This record gives sequence, structure tokens and C-alpha cells, in this order.
Amino acid sequence: YAAYQGDLCLLEKAVSYGAAIDYPVLDHHAADSNERNDGETEAAPPGTTALLLACMVLALYSGRILRKELEKDKKLAQQLKGNLECAIQLVKLGADCGVVLRYDNFSHGGFVMEVMKSIGIDNNNAYQMAVKSEKIALTRAMKIFESIEDKIKLVHCRCGSRIPWKDCHGHTTLSSELYYHYADNGDKTASLSWKLSPMAKCFCHNNNKFKNYFSCCWQDESRYQDDSDSTLVASRATPIHEGNREAMMHIAERKMTGENSMIDPIFLPHLKDGSIFSMMENKADIFLKIVQGLDPDGISVLRNWDPEVSFGCMERIKDPFMWNDLHWFISKSELITRVHEWNSALLQYCDDKKIIGAKREELIRVYSASPLARCANPTCGTIETKIKEFHKCSKCNRVAYCSRACQAHHWKPSHKKLCVSNDSAYPS
Repeated sequence: YAAYQGDLCLLEKAVSYGAAIDYPVLDHHAADSNERNDGETEAAPPGTTALLLACMVLALYSGRILRKELEKDKKLAQQLKGNLECAIQLVKLGADCGVVLRYDNFSHGGFVMEVMKSIGIDNNNAYQMAVKSEKIALTRAMKIFESIEDKIKLVHCRCGSRIPWKDCHGHTTLSSELYYHYADNGDKTASLSWKLSPMAKCFCHNNNKFKNYFSCCWQDESRYQDDSDSTLVASRATPIHEGNREAMMHIAERKMTGENSMIDPIFLPHLKDGSIFSMMENKADIFLKIVQGLDPDGISVLRNWDPEVSFGCMERIKDPFMWNDLHWFISKSELITRVHEWNSALLQYCDDKKIIGAKREELIRVYSASPLARCANPTCGTIETKIKEFHKCSKCNRVAYCSRACQAHHWKPSHKKLCVSNDSAYPS
């Protein structure tokens, strides 16, 4: 609607709130719009994106038939100026210029459709229509943002600032993860997606009041938006590090992680058969090696856990993971979910093993998961009183402290060796 009306302010506000810029017009949307226009022809066929719609209007009024209308209607001329601004800004936001306009299955005909056919823009993509509209500024913008490399370098942040991601919310001092996600599975399936707008409502749904992504889970978890269907995808790949390499490779040999070379020891991938834990040999050694990898400072309570209980809980979780009480780096929403899953699995373990009475109470006390983390300074031991209360290290975002004094105390003897921006030696 904003692109069609030439309302740049409305378009930028929608994008800042998390709108997917390549989301297509659906068939029922076109039909509904047609009814609201009291029988007037709807000029938005199914599959049309915002950029296509803006370029279509510009191309439409470049034709001789409708060009004369601009001389009579100053309001229309102003709207077309807005259409051009919207189209250029959509390109700068990373909109797909290759989507094709198709009228084949569009049931609403009429004068507008006849004009479009006469100027030959049916089955044209956004760039081809931009050329026919003779808008040099638009075609120049499309050329500048044509390659993947140029898009990554120049595409605008979606907060509404009109400056590139890398100079805005994608800057390394504000974001612990990349602001884009590129997947190259061959020329036909390569895709480039952008981080959810920092101004959009956070996806965690753990706030009673409206809280935007940047103020909530921005540093904890990266969500990338597919602009064609608005779905969000989380990125959680972390290389195996030396502390847990042997244990993880042992698990990999048992086909628990498929062919993945990037394994997250906290959130193990889905297992086809959870009971494989019961068949593992040397469980105590494997468990100890995993814990040592997760806990380089020796402060985790997992060091005192019985592997039988821990693996027993993992067997009873649909998508098995190993609980870690040093969960500073996990997003709040993910943490709350995992706490619930682990504690439910623990109760199921007690039921299956027929553990009752005082023994059951003690086991639940020791092995229950808590969303409250301790201070990363080994000599402190202070525990949070509310979830995510402590402040994380701004460089690696992997550990958190109750005070600046604790952070300084932990730096030289330990954390300095492990603290690396974005590629921390700490597992995640």
C-alpha cells in the first residue's frame, strides 16, 4: 500500500517494525482490494511485491496514453515522485529486483491492464520496468546494488536511518553477530537475508510491554528474516573447540550429529534415537570431557553431576541437549524454554526410574535447571536474582559478571586468554 501510494514515511515505518519487503500480494488480498475499490480495477496481481508495484506505476505513467494525465493532475505527479522515492529506498534496503510481474492468472482486467499490455511490461521484472519508466536514479541504484558483495557492503539498516547496516546497527560494536546471512547451495538456491529490524518487536515474547529487538535479545540471538515469506531463522553454528573436541567426535562417530562439522555442545542436534545415550561406553569419561570443555574455570555444578542422570534427562527430551548452568550467552527466550524442557525431562526420569520420597526430592534439588546464572568470576559465586541481570563481556558476549570489579579480577588470570570477538574460544 505504501509503495503504491508513494508514501515513503509509511513504507520506512513498516520496514522498521519488521515488514518483509519482498512479501508478495496474495490472491485473496487482490480480491479484497478490488471489492473495497467499489468495482474499480485492482492493479496488483498475485505475486506482486512492493518494489514491483512501485516500478509498475512508474512504468505505467511513462507511456504515451497516461503521460498526458500528469500534466492535468499535480497531485498525481506528486504521488509518482513518492513512488520513485519508495522504489529507490526499497532497492537500498535489499529488495529483490528480479521478481517478475505476471498477469496470466489475474482475473481482474480493464483499462489499466490493457495499457500495461500496450507498453509491454507484463512478464517484466523490476529492473526492466525501471528502464521503461526512464527513471535514471532508479536504474542507477539497481546497478549499484546488483552484486551480492555490493549489497552486503551498502544495503541500508532497517531502523529507518538510511545508512548502511555496517555503519549503523550492524557495526561490530553494536552487534556480536553478522547483520546478514548468506547461504550458497549452488547458483539457483543462493540466498541473502538480513537481520530482523532492530526496531521490530522482539520475537522472544517474554516482555509484558512492547520491547524492540535491539533493546531485548539483539546481543543474545541473531534472527534473520526471509523477505519473501517473513519467516525468521536463527543462526547458532559454533566450531568445536579443543576442550570438547574428543568428546564431540566420540558422539559424532555414533551418528548423533550426522555430517555436521559445526556442533553446539549445549544444543545437540535432533537424535533419531535418544536411547543411544544408554548404549554409550565410558559415559563418565565422555561427560567429564564435555563439562571440562564447557567450563574452563572449574565453576560449573555439572562437575558434581552423575552422568547417568544427565544422559537420562537428555534421552527424554525431543531435541536432546545437555544442560549447562553457565548459560550467560543463551538468549532469554531460549533459556526459559530449555529450563522448562530439562526440568520436565528430570521429572519424567524420576517417574520412569520409580524414584520416590526423600531420594526424589534430593535428586530434583541437585539436577534441576535454573534460569539464574552465577557470576563468571570464579572467586565470587554471586547468583542472579532475576533472569539476565548480569552484564556480559562486550567483546565476546560469552560470560557475564555481577560487577566491573569481578570482570577486572577475572580478566588477567583467565578470561583474557579466551576472549575473542565473535569467534570466542568459549563454546556456545
